[in-house]
Amino acid sequence: MNYHSLINLCNDHIRKHPSEDITAQVLADLCGYSLYHLSSVFRACLGCSVGRFIMEERLRLAAYRIRAGRKITDVALDCGFDTASGFTKAFRRQFGCSPREYRDGIDKISDKMKNMDRHLPQAEDLEGLTHGLIRPEFVKRSSLKVYGYVIPVEDDDINHELRQDEKAAFWSRINFKTLPSYPEGASDYAEVSTWINPDRLTGKMDYFFGYVTSDRRPADGFHEVTLAAGDYAIFRLSYPASGIKDILPTHVRDLWRYIFGEWLTENDSVVFDDSRLCFEKYGAEKVEVCVPVKAKKHSPNSISIGKVL
Repeated sequence: MNYHSLINLCNDHIRKHPSEDITAQVLADLCGYSLYHLSSVFRACLGCSVGRFIMEERLRLAAYRIRAGRKITDVALDCGFDTASGFTKAFRRQFGCSPREYRDGIDKISDKMKNMDRHLPQAEDLEGLTHGLIRPEFVKRSSLKVYGYVIPVEDDDINHELRQDEKAAFWSRINFKTLPSYPEGASDYAEVSTWINPDRLTGKMDYFFGYVTSDRRPADGFHEVTLAAGDYAIFRLSYPASGIKDILPTHVRDLWRYIFGEWLTENDSVVFDDSRLCFEKYGAEKVEVCVPVKAKKHSPNSISIGKVL
């Protein structure tokens, strides 16, 4: 399915059934996607969780109905809120005013309504980034065992922290090489990050960052994630080591937006394999963005396989 169509399908369902119990899993089933796949699309393309998107669409619909003269208590119930107080709290958090204040001064939130719009990236939005990256290398990877930290993302708006400080990134907080358990002689591509544990209600995922290892068990406080063997489409980004904190977080994020918003839709020979995790692999002046894929039926020669460990 075209990802623009997917987002529109979710939006239409929310607007037609705002009072129903709509969850990330409900929308995933509606679209015929796994929960992980749908959550990845929203995280990468729209910069928010599925749950955040559902809430924003309900509040936007509620604002329109209040503007049309509907009673605030009726609007709250019709748009899926259990109580008027819960609706007021969510409305104020989103728009900076209560529903009653909005009713009495409609123009107060017009700009904030516009800022709620979320758009999939277009090719021209990613100019300079996608050049040379549109043709990834297809490789067969062995499985990787990774030890690291699980970092819960509390804010439903995935890009919140990065907008506050474009130089910040989750993985920039940790230097595994300073830890006693870091494997000696690790390869240049030893550090890995991925998103895991999609929530059935909200689609929010935890961020995992760790290092590839052959150790039998993780050090205290670390978690283990296994990246399954299989075929991957690998997109590569190069960067100067001295400028990593200045340019990399934004470029990696935009590359994911391109992959889920454009490349997977336009590539006819492969499909996203949502039984395995996407991940990023970091090394000396290079990042590999690894997307699990499988050939479509009746296209046995569509992927050129190499061997990468």
